Amino acid sequence: MTSPSTLGATSSLYVAATSSLITNLAATSSLRFAAISSLGHMRGLLEFSLISHHKDLLLAIKQGLLPVDDGAAQLETATRTFLELHKVCYGGQHLKPKHHWMLDLGPQVRRDRMILDAFVVERQHLVVKSVAEHIRNTSNYEVSVLSSLVNVQIRAVRELKLCDELLGRTSLLEGMPSVVVSDKLTIHSFTVSVDEVVLRGHEAGVVLTCAREGLELFCFVAPMVKLAQVTVQATRFRRTTTLAIWRAADLQHCIAWKEDPDGAVLVLAR
Repeated sequence: MTSPSTLGATSSLYVAATSSLITNLAATSSLRFAAISSLGHMRGLLEFSLISHHKDLLLAIKQGLLPVDDGAAQLETATRTFLELHKVCYGGQHLKPKHHWMLDLGPQVRRDRMILDAFVVERQHLVVKSVAEHIRNTSNYEVSVLSSLVNVQIRAVRELKLCDELLGRTSLLEGMPSVVVSDKLTIHSFTVSVDEVVLRGHEAGVVLTCAREGLELFCFVAPMVKLAQVTVQATRFRRTTTLAIWRAADLQHCIAWKEDPDGAVLVLAR
């Protein structure tokens, strides 16, 4: 392990950050362990852990998993800790305006009661590429691409769902005419789809059908049996043929999941 002197840091901040990091590592995923191990020295490990924690807070606030005021306070603390450690490790000459702008995130969340980010805009490049690759009129290429993008955006706005509801084609559940089913639903601004692995607390299951009865949204789920706890955040499950009904409001997305050749499913939770 690289000694503290190689970081140019012998202050109590380094000791505190290292102690905090060891605690935080107990709650990191196997993906993070893989990434951290490849960094090769303490400086990169500390930076990666702190910025990962910062990202987790942003996602937790955005998805409603953390109260806004608590999230804003934790975000401000995490930002200050990261910036102070960054300065200890690298000196002030590498600080840029965007580092200072990170300090605006906490007040913005507290003021607007939500996270306002640019992820939607960042994802738009995929739409641009999907439109542009079909344009053959290169003599007026830019106008053709922009016109097509406007049409795509107008269609998306018309189909926009601002409330919690079923998405796509719906039908009545056989034998239960009061229940409407579909392959997808949206709740709390995220989407749940058939065949997706979802979490409910420490439980995991595969969505079989999305449904609504009255105003209540729920999913028919095949719960999975826990086989082993690989890390604090990574768990191995086995599919079952049992059926359960889970309220959509109780569901959470996992970070990622992967089915192994032996049929076991590795689920990465937050």
